[in-house]
Amino acid sequence: MGLSVEPKSHFTVEDDVCDNIPQVIQLMFEQHATYNEWTPELHARFVEQYIKALDPTKTRLLMSDVKEIRVVLQETISKVAAGQCTDITVINDRVLERAEEDLEFARGFLGQDYHLNQGATKLTDVEQRVYPENSAAKESLMANIIHFQVAEYMVDGATIDNAKKKVIESYERSATHFAGRSFLELADTLMDSVGASLDPHTTYFTPAELGEFNIMLTHSFEGVGVDIVVRNGAFYVGSVLPGGGAARGGKLRVGDKIMRVTQEDGKMVSVAGLSLDDVVALLRGPKGTSVTLTVSKEGPDGTKKHVITIVRDKIKVDNEKATLKIDTVRPDGAKGLQTPYKVGIIDLKGFYMEDLREEDAGSSARDVKELLRKAKEQNLDGLVIDLSQNPGGFLDAAVEIAGYFIQKGAIVKMGVSAQQGLERVSDEDLHVEFAGPVVILVSRMSASASEILAGALKAYSRAVVVGDTNTFGKGTTQTLTGEGMRGQGAVKVTVGFFYIPDGRSTQHDGVKSDVVIPSMTDRDGNDERDLEYSLVPAQVEPFVSFGANPLFGASRYQPVTDQQIEVLKRRSAERVSRDKGFKEIKRLQDRADRGGVVKAADLIKGAHETEDKTKGLVIDPTLQLQEAKKILADLIQLQRAGAARPVVVGGKGKGSGLDIGQ
Repeated sequence: MGLSVEPKSHFTVEDDVCDNIPQVIQLMFEQHATYNEWTPELHARFVEQYIKALDPTKTRLLMSDVKEIRVVLQETISKVAAGQCTDITVINDRVLERAEEDLEFARGFLGQDYHLNQGATKLTDVEQRVYPENSAAKESLMANIIHFQVAEYMVDGATIDNAKKKVIESYERSATHFAGRSFLELADTLMDSVGASLDPHTTYFTPAELGEFNIMLTHSFEGVGVDIVVRNGAFYVGSVLPGGGAARGGKLRVGDKIMRVTQEDGKMVSVAGLSLDDVVALLRGPKGTSVTLTVSKEGPDGTKKHVITIVRDKIKVDNEKATLKIDTVRPDGAKGLQTPYKVGIIDLKGFYMEDLREEDAGSSARDVKELLRKAKEQNLDGLVIDLSQNPGGFLDAAVEIAGYFIQKGAIVKMGVSAQQGLERVSDEDLHVEFAGPVVILVSRMSASASEILAGALKAYSRAVVVGDTNTFGKGTTQTLTGEGMRGQGAVKVTVGFFYIPDGRSTQHDGVKSDVVIPSMTDRDGNDERDLEYSLVPAQVEPFVSFGANPLFGASRYQPVTDQQIEVLKRRSAERVSRDKGFKEIKRLQDRADRGGVVKAADLIKGAHETEDKTKGLVIDPTLQLQEAKKILADLIQLQRAGAARPVVVGGKGKGSGLDIGQ
C-alpha cells in the first residue's frame, strides 16, 4: 500500500509554517558559497538526507517504506513552493506507525518467556546496513537490537528484569516523541535536509533552536533562571540558577513539578503533553516581565499545589567561562633545577560575546585579557591555552585573543576564493598581553574559531600546538539571517572559507599538532572531512605579517623553532611510552577500532575484561593536559637556553624568517 493522505492524519499542517519553508530554502541558495540553485544532484541528496533524518539507524522503516517515501519526495519541494505541505504529514504518519509497531513488538518480545541471546549480532557500521525487506526481516532485526539493549543495561549493573523495563520505557518514549511532534518540528526536518544537501553546516533554526544557539554564543539568556528535567513525561525543576528571579524569590525549589504556566496577560497553559522546548519557551521572556507557575511540591503533609510569580531577568551561564589555574612543573632532566616553573592553564571552552553595549557585558576576549593580566602579576614562566573542548564561536573574539600574543598582524582571511576577493581580519593593537612561552592544547573537538587561534599562533611561530593529531577541520564560515521569516526562526548558511596566515584553509586538514599526545578522541572517521557533502577548500597565498614580533623590549617573544619542536617530540614520546594511563588508552583504541559485526556476548565479556584489566587503574581525564604542561616546561627550558645564544637571521628555524624586517 502506497503512502496516501489519511482521512484524519495524526499531524495538522500549520499554514504559517508551510508558507515559511520556501523562504528558508530561498535564503539558503541566495547566500550559499557554492550552490545557488537546485540541481538534480542536490535534489537526490535532499531525498537521501531526509530519509536518513527519519531513520538514521535504518532500524525503523521497511525497504518498501523507503521506496514509497522516495517517490513522494520527488514532488515535495515543488508542492511546498506552491503552499502544499501535506506530503510532510503523510510521511511522518508512516514513521509514527512504525514507531508504535516497534513499541508493541518490544512489549511482546520482552515478556515473561524472554531469555537474553548472547549470540545475537549487530552490524556496528550503519552505512553497511540495509533496510529490512519485510515485516519478518524487521522483527528479526528488532530482536537482535533488543538483545543488545538489554545487554547494555546489564553491563551497567541492571538486573535482567530491570533491563527489560528500561528497554520498553525507551520505546515508549520514542513513540511518545514521534506522536507529540509539532508541524514545525516536522517541517524543521525537511528544511534541515535541504541544508544538509548543500553542506554539513547550512541549517534552519526553529525559534527554540535559535534561542539555544544564541545562549551558546552569548553565555546568557533571559528567563526565570531554572533548568528543567523530564521524568516520565512530567517536568521538574532540575536546578535553580544563581542570579535569576527564581533564586531571588526563593520559593521555587529543586524537585518541584511544573503543572501550569501563566503569562502577564493572564493566558494560562497546562504543560501536560508539551515538549521540553515548548515548556522552556514559556518560561523564557524579556527581562522585567513576570510569569506565574503552578507547581506541585512534596512535603511532610503530602503533595500540595503552590502558585509562584517570578520576575524574569538576564541569566549569565558561567559554567563555560574562561578560567585560569596556576601550577608548577619541572622539565625533563632538570635535576639541578631548584625551583619548578610556575605555569598557567587557561581553559577556554568557547568564544562567547554578550551585547557589548551593556555595562556588565562579558566576552571571552575580555575574560582572557583579564586572566593574562593576572598571569603577569603572578610572573608566570609560561602558559597552556586549553582549546581541547572548544567547538568555536565568535570569530572576532578569536582574532582579538590571538592579538594578545603578537604585536600586530593578519590573523585570518575569509571568503570563497582569492579570485572572488577575500576579507582580511588583522590585529592592529600594538600591545602584547603575554610574551612568554605558549603551548596550545587541541583535540579533534577543537573547531572553527579555535582552529583560527591555534593556526594563527602556529603560523607566527608563537606557540607549540599539542594534543590530538589534528583539530576537527571546520574551515567554513557561516552567516545567520532571519530576513523575511516573521519571527519563525533563522537560517544559518555557509558563505565562505577561513584561511590562516600560512595560506591554508583549516577546512578538512584542520591544524596539525607539533607534538601528538595520545587520547581517546584521536580517531579518524569523525572529522569535518568525513561529513557528507563537506565543501572542498582551496588555498591562497601566505599572508604572514612581518610586524608580529617586536624588535626589542619585554613584549618580544622567542619564535618556536623546528629544532625545539624535535626535542619536545622526543621528550614527550619517552614520557608517554612509560605512562600506564597512555598505555591503557592505546589498548582501548585498538579495541574500539575493531568495528564490524559484534555479538551481545562480546559486549558482556568486554565489560568484564575491562573491569579485570583496569582494576585499580583509572585513566586520568586530564592526562593530555598534564603532558601539555610538561611539554611547556621543556619549551621554557629550551627557550631560556636559546636566549643566551646569538640570533642567526635567515636560518632554517621554523620562526627565524619571521624576524626579518620587523
